[in-house]
Amino acid sequence: MIDLTSPEISIVMPLYNAERYLKEALESIKMQTFENYELICVNDFSSDNTQKVIDLYAQKDERIKVLKNTERRGAAYSRNKGLDMALGKYIIFLDGDDLFDESMLEQEFEAIESKRIDIVCFDYVSFTSMPTNAQKRTCHSKRFVRQYCDQSFQVSDMKICDFTDLNTAPWNKLYRTEFLKENKLEFQDLPCCNDVYFVLLSFFLTENMIFLNSGKALVCFRRHDTVTKIGNNQNPICLFYALEKVQKELVNRKLFDRYYEHYYAQCFWMLWSTYKTTKDNRQKTEFYHFIRKKGIKLLWRGKENFFDQISPYMQSQWNNWFNLESGEMWGAPDLSYRFKLSCFEKEITTLLNSIQCRRKKSALWGMGVGGIALKKYCREKKISIDLLFDISSEKEGTLIDGVQVQDPRKGLDGVEVIIVTVKGICSDVREMAAKSGNVLPEIIDFWESVDT
Repeated sequence: MIDLTSPEISIVMPLYNAERYLKEALESIKMQTFENYELICVNDFSSDNTQKVIDLYAQKDERIKVLKNTERRGAAYSRNKGLDMALGKYIIFLDGDDLFDESMLEQEFEAIESKRIDIVCFDYVSFTSMPTNAQKRTCHSKRFVRQYCDQSFQVSDMKICDFTDLNTAPWNKLYRTEFLKENKLEFQDLPCCNDVYFVLLSFFLTENMIFLNSGKALVCFRRHDTVTKIGNNQNPICLFYALEKVQKELVNRKLFDRYYEHYYAQCFWMLWSTYKTTKDNRQKTEFYHFIRKKGIKLLWRGKENFFDQISPYMQSQWNNWFNLESGEMWGAPDLSYRFKLSCFEKEITTLLNSIQCRRKKSALWGMGVGGIALKKYCREKKISIDLLFDISSEKEGTLIDGVQVQDPRKGLDGVEVIIVTVKGICSDVREMAAKSGNVLPEIIDFWESVDT
């Protein structure tokens, strides 16, 4: 029996000119196996037939509530309006152009109820054409599942690279409504990036959240360039204002000293990603120089003494932004990969030193971005790697740190240990090595060995 006065979950959906995809989104909500929800649609003064579509569905389903803005107000205003009206014990903010797995609400509800937590995060996949089942499958490392899926956690429990991997959109998270209201969390009134403050601060405020290990993406996020989302201005400077507000709130709520390293790592990678993806060259240049000359100082304002306490890798990246006139240095393809290597430095060094101590002839297999970054890392740590393998004919003969890339199909040259740098190909490597006729070398799946 559905109680319309006290639904378990409130779904808030801000809408602006969403007619093209709205029916698909509403149908995927209608197909949910969990039925005790209310759907609050907030039409932000659309100029297309969005209102007609909402009204059509609302006439047939009394769980759908319709709100209208009398002028264009933006996503933040519309989401806050829905939040104020929400009756559900839990709340989720969805977009009107995405698709949702039919078990999404049911799985989230079971997790948040059984664990008694504030936030449930879950997997998503982005798409431009209809996603396939293969695209929806997800897989996390044993360590990730153990630390973040099998038990509740807080930000201070997370590796820095795990935290920066969490996206700052609200549509793949279920919140306990009372947690949001107790902490007076609202969406920031910005033309874009209005969800960054809301999501990041919720992460820092909660002491118990969990990641749902469902094995599949529960939200399919639609990527496109048309204006069907409610945001109306993609100026990258909005991100700075969002991050600045997070810093002020962390200081005001006396949480900054606890989370400064996670906060500044997240700042850097979000600013870097936004710079890389900004399409307007004028905005891109202005954004880069604003951050370099003024923005960084504002984000560190009053907390400069913490700079020496963040990781050496992150110090070097912030210093690069300070010191380089051009953003071209961000073109390095291995920047984020090397960040992850720095986060697992202890585990990686232990693994590689154990191979070196046994005096085994070693090889790295896979000279893509990750393999090259790992080879450079080994050189910096004075760990020797004897051979480099890759089956790409284009890479054969290439010199990387003075070592020539070889085709493993032409012989393994007595290699005793192969470190596979590419995820998901260990079985292929093992099969190829077995066919070589030599003694089968030890095959190490690099990230499975490190990230366990």
